[in-house]
Amino acid sequence: MKKKLAVVICTYNKKEYVDRCVETVLASTFQDVDVFVVDNASADGTETFLRDKYTDQITVIQTGANLGGAGGFNRGIVHALKSDYEYIHLMDNDVTVDPVAIQVLIDQLDGNSEVGVAGSLILSMDHPDLIQEFGASIHPETYELVLHHTRQSIHELVLPLTEVVDYVPCCSLMIRTSVLREIGPIDESYFIYWDDIDLCKRVWLSGKQVIVCAASKVWHKRGAAIRKDTFTHYYFWRNRLRYFTKYLSAEALPHFLEQYFAQLFRLSFFLQLKGQTSPVRSIYEAIDDVLQHQNGMARPARIFPRSLVNPSFEDWLSKQTSIIVQYRSAQATHSVLEPMVSAKQIRSLTIVAQGDVLDQLKTAESQIDVNWIRQERLEELDRQMTNGEAGHVMVVDHVLDAAQSQSTFDAVLIDPWMNVIANEADWYYVKSYQKMSDFMEYTVYLPMKQKIIAWVNETNEKP
Repeated sequence: MKKKLAVVICTYNKKEYVDRCVETVLASTFQDVDVFVVDNASADGTETFLRDKYTDQITVIQTGANLGGAGGFNRGIVHALKSDYEYIHLMDNDVTVDPVAIQVLIDQLDGNSEVGVAGSLILSMDHPDLIQEFGASIHPETYELVLHHTRQSIHELVLPLTEVVDYVPCCSLMIRTSVLREIGPIDESYFIYWDDIDLCKRVWLSGKQVIVCAASKVWHKRGAAIRKDTFTHYYFWRNRLRYFTKYLSAEALPHFLEQYFAQLFRLSFFLQLKGQTSPVRSIYEAIDDVLQHQNGMARPARIFPRSLVNPSFEDWLSKQTSIIVQYRSAQATHSVLEPMVSAKQIRSLTIVAQGDVLDQLKTAESQIDVNWIRQERLEELDRQMTNGEAGHVMVVDHVLDAAQSQSTFDAVLIDPWMNVIANEADWYYVKSYQKMSDFMEYTVYLPMKQKIIAWVNETNEKP
């Protein structure tokens, strides 16, 4: 009997996650569905496990190689297109779906012929009330991805039922089969990252809209932030450059490249502050690979190990037994406290903040044994900081702005991106930001921009 929907789940070495994903899909209120799981040659026994557990409930497709998210999804799409499904729902392996999530997307596509793609509200699996993204847009000036309502609690705002967006991720993306037949499958040259953005771009170019639906909720386990290699840096920066050189006009390209390299410098500068150089090396290899038409899976010597330790901050922290953390930022960023909380030698940790920030921190860090002090009582702690009895940490919006506004180094500065000025050498380094930016622009970035523009012109001239 013909089914209305095909769900295509792409997986690689995440047996436990994909199992839970399949369980929640099969438990959905919408049952007019066939489920395809594409296994990218996992080494953890995923294929055998799924075939044994689900037998005839799902179809397992073995690719025989790691084809990335783009290639994996395409293998499932090819199978789905052999039948006459009305819609295809692409889904990451590390999501769980709300029982009505699929039905909500079906209803939106059934009722809105102008919509080609509908996506879900993506929530954090680790913090179930926290939004990862509610669709996203591309900033018209900086060309950066703007994830809508990211890191906000679903209890702090009222989301619209639907919102028109530039793209929704393949984490949970439902597309009309008719549109997919028209625009073609996912571009496998991306391998991973920006492939879903490219897909949604082509949906828009076909005359259809892309929307996100608040009532369609899925929970996602995001792993990129904790990788101990430069995988994410390589693919994200390579594919971002590929995407914009593919779609921007000749007139718009120079402005994009100005932004791209300015952002690359800022990232490189602060990675260097953290003692990390391998991500920057990966990004330069990525740019070179674009110019060499090297797409798909990264070649050898492109992705390198990455340390997550900040040497200067770890050195400072190891010498402390008592710390006073003063929040100068209006953001109640509790992640900055984690290294200090986990340091075994710290006997006393005092948090000083404005009332509303303090209240939010208390809620987030209810399990931490700390002293909570309101900002107006800071003078009580001055003696401890002046006499060196306690280390002084200031949480700021960004260490660059904080350092530029100070004439001397008098406290450790830390921001929500875990950039840390831990000593006077760090402070002088950050003060040199503009000089180093100017130097890199004229000696490195300007020749690279000229090379990319020439490459694009040459590529476009070929038949």
